[in-house]
Order: sequence, then structure tokens, then C-alpha cells
Amino acid sequence: MRAADVHIARTWSGDRIGDAVAEVAARSAEIDRLGAELEVIVTEHERSALDHLRRVCADPVVQRGLRSTLPAVADAILPWLRGGTPPGWRLRAALVRLVCRAAVKTSPLSSFLVQGAARWHDELADSGNRTALVVEPSVERLMRLRAVIAREPRLWPRLSIRLNPGLVAHTDRLVVLGPPPSGDVAEIPLTPALERALALIADRTPATTQDVASALSRRPDQGELLVRRLVEANVLEVHVPVADQDPEWPRTLLAWLRERSTDAELVAALEELAAAPATERLDECGRAVERGVHRVDRWLADQAAPRGTGAWATEEMVVSEAIAVPRAPAFHVRDDLGRLRQVLSPFDSTLPYRAALAGFHASAFTRSPVPFLVLYQELHRALRDPGHRHHIAARAVQDAAVWPGNAPPGPEWNLLRDVLAARSAAERTLRSLPCDEEEVEVPDLEPIALGGRWSLPRIAVLGQPLPEGRFAVNSVVPAQAWGASHVDRALRRAGFAGLRAEPPSDGGAALRIEVENVLGHPLNARTRTTTHVLDYPSLVSSAARDRRVPIGELIVVSDQSGLLQLRWSREDVAVEPVHTSTLSPAFLPPALHLLVHGFCADTLTLYPGRLWLRRPSADDRSDVVSHPRLVLGRLVLRRRSWSAWVDGLPRRAAGETGAHHLVRWARWLAEHGVPERCFVRAYQHDSTAASTNTTKARKPLYFDLGSPLLVRAVEDSLRGAGGIAVFTELAPDPGSADRVEEHVLLEGEVR
Repeated sequence: MRAADVHIARTWSGDRIGDAVAEVAARSAEIDRLGAELEVIVTEHERSALDHLRRVCADPVVQRGLRSTLPAVADAILPWLRGGTPPGWRLRAALVRLVCRAAVKTSPLSSFLVQGAARWHDELADSGNRTALVVEPSVERLMRLRAVIAREPRLWPRLSIRLNPGLVAHTDRLVVLGPPPSGDVAEIPLTPALERALALIADRTPATTQDVASALSRRPDQGELLVRRLVEANVLEVHVPVADQDPEWPRTLLAWLRERSTDAELVAALEELAAAPATERLDECGRAVERGVHRVDRWLADQAAPRGTGAWATEEMVVSEAIAVPRAPAFHVRDDLGRLRQVLSPFDSTLPYRAALAGFHASAFTRSPVPFLVLYQELHRALRDPGHRHHIAARAVQDAAVWPGNAPPGPEWNLLRDVLAARSAAERTLRSLPCDEEEVEVPDLEPIALGGRWSLPRIAVLGQPLPEGRFAVNSVVPAQAWGASHVDRALRRAGFAGLRAEPPSDGGAALRIEVENVLGHPLNARTRTTTHVLDYPSLVSSAARDRRVPIGELIVVSDQSGLLQLRWSREDVAVEPVHTSTLSPAFLPPALHLLVHGFCADTLTLYPGRLWLRRPSADDRSDVVSHPRLVLGRLVLRRRSWSAWVDGLPRRAAGETGAHHLVRWARWLAEHGVPERCFVRAYQHDSTAASTNTTKARKPLYFDLGSPLLVRAVEDSLRGAGGIAVFTELAPDPGSADRVEEHVLLEGEVR
């Protein structure tokens, strides 16, 4: 090359480009070196965290919890706990989620966090309060035992029998509600002979099967045949007289069986189970119970009883004598609770459903009084048959239970239109709030008033105190239905005085009747809070007969507000069902769900943090929307959040190192201003309506960029979830206190 050419080339390139290239090369080498070091750090951290996870999973208490709740997982990790190969990443992520959620519970099997109680992994001696671990034999096994014993031929003549409370005579037929969980409705022609038999049985029940058979026929064999046919048709119920809510059911069942000299092996097993103490030390919990449990299990297997869905689990709850009526220390926010109820009034999820149900009643029955079971039957008929004349009306009720849309045409739907219009107006107001600010004050919204009253009942707010006198709202529930009766029962079984909360009054405009069925679920075990109970198929209640309101005697009428109301035909009084269990009404049998969701004012559950979230652009899967913190006075209704499409989040590529993947997460978080530590959950519905999300991803999971195991757990939880992921700031910061507890504010009772 000629000298002139070299000069020209140098002029084109210049020394600055060469220097820049050299600097980039040096920085790239430095980045490669740091990346290699980071990969070593990540690998060592994962190995250390995995070893710690193995030690946690090997803990006897955790092992017992896994064995009772997830036996398949317990079997899968057993080789690893014995020194074998670690499980795959999917199982590791599942274990991380389990441990994270168990760490904030009162025990590995606990379903309800009691305020002020130590967590299961804490040293109880250091809590400063006298504590006890309550042990309750599984109510699911009580249901199984009762069912098996009811089929025992030697006990048949001595079993209790009664009319099914889910019977109602309508025109020329008998409507019969079947037992849970299905709650199917059947019809039987109401012949004069059947009417006479029902009247004869009603005068003699509750009684034994032998007594009823003798009353129906002078011939014992013919009388027994009639009884069995009526039992098969669900007209009569045969059961073992052990109440659903009996906290000492093994002793009660044992006493009943001893009088009848039945199977000696079962009696011996129940003797061992009944002898187990109600409370024990944490390290000894359940041992005495488990010995009796295994013997009962063997007896059930010998009887070829249908297996339940879960293993025998005991309901456990760490309780402390320091617990009083749970009220948060942030009493100064009490003035904001009334405003909160007004703001949330348009978002009451039960109100559109109740308005739609009133529209269906007007369409199908022209607002005439009708038995509740007939309304229930007609609604389900119309839903199942697209050609049914009321199918569109029934679909409107179904849609209102999930995500209310447009009301069908016709004047009978005016109330639903008004409710939806008020809700839409409130949503538009909240969605118009600026998103480019960190915090926004919620404006006052026009409440929905029906018949001169608010649509929402007195509320209880669950959340955590924040610095500067604020209170973060996690959820809003009716004051009478937030699980106090469940906690009260545990306290009393532990020998404490209980919550000493006054039960709701049965006086006033409506007689409150509690849904008392345990339905085989421990969350339904509780202390009764009303004088009257709803008598439902399969229920065995300790309430007096005149305090039980059969579901077949409930009549549906329209009230002055346009909504539907229940009346007890026998006493001609208005009644209101009350669901005080901590079990969601969504898991109730269909007839009970309709009763509670459509007629009970105490079913509202709102999560303000999940409302009013703008979804990212449907045309840009990488779009991320920032949501400001919403405050109402000193109440923080929604923590600061960020929503993004799940399929737009960083995904681990094939062959990508853990370090490089974490760096991509760090860039994504920094680009959108999302904290490195936060909570993540996913919603399937575009509108982020929590009620439409039924996967485990709906539950918040802790995300920490500094923990590869937690990042993996979050990614695994979101895999296949679809929809929108919501990242929420930590408030309060768990590092600012020894522990973070959830408190309860009761409207009107904060002192």
C-alpha cells in the first residue's frame, strides 16, 4: 500500500475510533470476567440454598406436614433427603413455594393465621406468652365414619332418621334437594299416599329407623322396605347422631357406639383417638392422635369405604392467651373506614349478582313468591338447556357472579342496569387517575343506595400498620364473617377464654340463620354465632329442633329495594343466611352457594389492591403499566404496582447461564422501575378480576432478585398461567420489624 493510501485510511478512521474500540474490547473482557465470577457466585448460592432447603424439608415437623397434605411430594423428595440426587427444578420451585407460604403460618397444617401467635418455626418459649397447639381430629374423617357406620347392617335399626330438610311441596310434585357435595334436585309425584306417609313420619322424627318402619306398616319387612326406598330417594335421611360441629366428636361417637356394642376394633381405635389430649407441646403434637388415626384408617379400609381426597390431617392452630378481640393499633384510621365503605360500595361483587337474580326471578316467576328450592331448580334448568325460554336470563346471573357485563333487555333488568352503570362510572373515575405519579388520593365516589340503605354491611379491614400512622389494606370483609368464630373455637379448646366478642344479634328486620354444615372441611369448624341455624341435607346439628330453619321452608319474595328476600314460611318472618366460616362461599355446594351469594349481606370479600388495574397494551406484549399507590386518608388501598403480560417477562433461554438470566431480570426491573424485592401474582382475565383466576399463580409469591431459588419459583408459578403478572411493592418492609402480622379493624368497634 502506498504512503498516500495509508494517510487517507488514517484520516477516515481516526485515533478516536481506535481508542473507542480498544475501550469496548477492554470493557467486554471485564464484563466477561465479572460474568464468570457472577456465575460462580450464583452456582455457590444455589448449592447453599438448596442444601438449606433440604435441611428445612427434613425437619420432622415439615415432614409431617408434607405427609398429611402432599404425600406424593413427600415420597418424591425422600431419596434426596437421604443423600440422593436433588429433585428437578419444577419440584424445587414447588418446595420453595411451600416453604415460603408455610413460614408465615402458625403450623405446617394451619389454615388460618391467628393474630399475635408465634409462627411454627419460632421458639415458642421466646414469644413471651403462654401458647398451645390445638389438635382437632379431621372433620373429613368424621364424615367418612358416619357414612360407613350408616351402612352397617347391625346398626341399621338403631340409626337416627328424619325427614330431609330440603323438601318442598310445589303444585303436584315434591321437590327434593340431595345431599352435598352435588346438591342435585329431583322431583317426585306428590301422591296422596306419599302425603300421608310424610305427615306420619314428620310426627315421629327424629326417631330410629325401626320406629319409623313400625309406624309405616304393621309388617316389619314391608315397613323397612318403605324406609329404605324413601332413603334412596333422599326423602329420608339416616345418620349417626354426632353433630358436625362437635369439637370432641371421637368421644361422642365412641359413647354412642359403646351402647350398641358394635365392631370391637373400631371401638378400640376410637378409644385411643378420644384419649388424645386436645392440646400438646409442639414437638409432641399429633403423636397420640396419629396412633388412633391409623387404627381407624385400618377399620375404614376393612369396610371398603370410599377413600377421601386427602390423608388424615389434624387441624392445628397455635394460639396464645395474649389474643383478645383482634383490633389493630392504628386506631386513628377509624374515621377513614366510613369513607372506605362508600368508595367500595360500587365494587361490591355480590350486588350485581343479587340484582341479576332479582331480574331472573321477575322473568321466570313475575315477582311472585316462590320456594327457594324451586328458584334454584329453575335457574339450573335454564343454565343447562340453551333452548330454555329463560336461558338468557340465567346466563345473566351466571355472568354477574364472575364479571358482570350488560343486562338483558326488559324492564325487569332495570335494577341490574343501574348497578352496572354506577359500577362503570366508579371504574372510569378510578381508571382516569394519573399513572405517572407515585401516589394518588382516591376521590369520593357516589355510593349505591338501595331502599335508603348502603349496599355494603359493616366492614372489617385486614391489613398491616405502616410507618407514619398509615394502614395498608389487604382485604375488606363483612365484620361478622371474617373468621372470628373459627379462632374462638381454637382458643376455647386450648383452655383460654376465647375472643369474648359479642355474637351478632338475631333481632332486627331479619332473623339471622347460620350455615352450620361442616361439609368435611376444617375451615368450617367453628363456634356458632347465631341462635338459629339453617337446616340443610346431611346436617347433624346440636341446635334444638325449633331453632333449625329447613331450607325447604324458605320462600323467595321481592323487597322494596327491588332485591330478593327470604322468608321462613313456618313462622312468617324474614330471614338472612350468615356464612361465618373462613371457607370461601365459592367452595360451598351449589344450592348453598346460591343461598349465601344471593341473599346474604355478609359474603362480600374485596381485595382493593386487585381492583382498578389497567392492563398492558394488547398489541405490545412487552408493555408494562405502572400503577400509583392509592390512598384514602391514612388507608393505603393499593400498594404501588406494575402489570405486564406474562409472556413478555424475561424467560430463561436454552443453554443460558443462571447469572446471565439474572442480569436480564435486573435490566428489566430497572427499565420499568420495579423493585428488586416485591410480590408477584398472575391473573388470567384481561380485566385482572381476581374472581376469574383459579390457578395457584393468583396467590402472591415473594420475588427477590438476590435469590435464584425464589426467581425460579416465581418463574415456575407463572409458567402456563397466561394473562397478566402484577408486581407489588413490599409494604411494610419485612426487614423493618421482627415479624409482620396481619391486624383487623372493625368498623364501629375501634376504640
